[in-house]
Amino acid sequence: MSIYKIELDKNILADIRKTVVRDTNHSLNKRYNKKKNEDYPAWSVLCAILDRLDDTVGYVNNLVLNTGKFRRSAFDFFDFMNQSAVIINCINELASIYEIPMEEIDENTSIFKKLGNDKSGTDKKYFEYLRSLCSVHPVGTDRHKRYQDGDFECSPFVVWNEIISRYDERGDLYTVVYAIKNEKYHKIVPIRICEIFEYIKYRYEFLKIILEGIKKYNLKVTKELQESIIMKEGQFLNYIDYLNNLINESKNRFGPDYSDVLEFAKKVFLTNPSNNENLAKYKKYCEALKYAIKFEYNGLQNMSFDGFEHCGIKYNEFNTETTLLFELYHVDSNSALRNKYGYQLEKIAVLSYSDDPYDIDEAYSCIETASSLLEKYVTFENTNCNLEKYILMKIGLYFECLDNKCILNKNIPNDIKYRDKLLTEDYLINLQMEESNMSEKVVLTWFIDKKVR
Repeated sequence: MSIYKIELDKNILADIRKTVVRDTNHSLNKRYNKKKNEDYPAWSVLCAILDRLDDTVGYVNNLVLNTGKFRRSAFDFFDFMNQSAVIINCINELASIYEIPMEEIDENTSIFKKLGNDKSGTDKKYFEYLRSLCSVHPVGTDRHKRYQDGDFECSPFVVWNEIISRYDERGDLYTVVYAIKNEKYHKIVPIRICEIFEYIKYRYEFLKIILEGIKKYNLKVTKELQESIIMKEGQFLNYIDYLNNLINESKNRFGPDYSDVLEFAKKVFLTNPSNNENLAKYKKYCEALKYAIKFEYNGLQNMSFDGFEHCGIKYNEFNTETTLLFELYHVDSNSALRNKYGYQLEKIAVLSYSDDPYDIDEAYSCIETASSLLEKYVTFENTNCNLEKYILMKIGLYFECLDNKCILNKNIPNDIKYRDKLLTEDYLINLQMEESNMSEKVVLTWFIDKKVR
């Protein structure tokens, strides 16, 4: 007894997922014609396809057929056909989303070589006929006229060849088909597993063409956005209007969640310190944000944050992909004192979005607990609102970064415009030349991938 097991390469699925995630917003904005003359957002369908392919290909690869478990009906084969059809359907929909033509693959006849009564049959049509007859519509297969003997066909059994090999040695399985008009007549449809496997693999290989199609689509969208010029600061009456435009551009280019850091910067610029003791440091932090936003503009315009001119990071550490603007939002020196109050800093952050009395009381308590870290640089006395307290926390952490060896201190210009005190030349050289022992690449991602995991 021969057993059968297919092997589909899952690496192509990982490559497709990486390509989609790399330019998430391009696919997030994609629409496609699910129904004639109607287009729909493709994102949810795309996410479902990628997840379903991952799971189903893994499941099909693990199926072992003809183990002897099923004697009267080949339920293992039914399962394989149905799950393989899911894979094929996902591939078809993926091609449809990215408008990749499938006529050539749909019209192929080289595997089953079954043209049918009208000589217009294809491998695709014959596979669908077999699946209908075997497992989907076994008591009413009626949509495959070219292969049917009568208006419809019904099949009681699909049996592995070892059971009824007397019928025909050419098949690994046999579908028994009862006649409808002549009750004394029935036919046997032989099925060769090598042909079924070949057909599945043939359809699955089309994923390579789809991958190249996705890459071309992403490049096309990227080029269009690069050629669409973002208005510069000098073209606006004030800086807030300029920021609002950058926020809209960032959403359009990298997705709705990418703008979070720019939204934060806007809140900072719209906040006036209620205690003058914080004014000088507030202004320096604002200048640092403006300095970083110049690089952010370049990154948005060129659709890339690679290189100093796009990210503002000249001296990196831990081989980290980041931007100066993100570091000004993240503000983490990784110092012992900063790490000591990590929990309290997280709780203080709720002041930027929560109005729950319990959250606010806890945040105030955490400000007191972390006072040895924050009040070295800012004061929370006589401050008017919760958002201001949150921003003061960020400002305090910014200046704490400038007192420590960290990526932010390395890349903020050694200028009194941004700092309370200048670094000595020797210290600055030592800081910027310091290398990390870590070699693992860390990628900071600023969008929320709701479904593509």
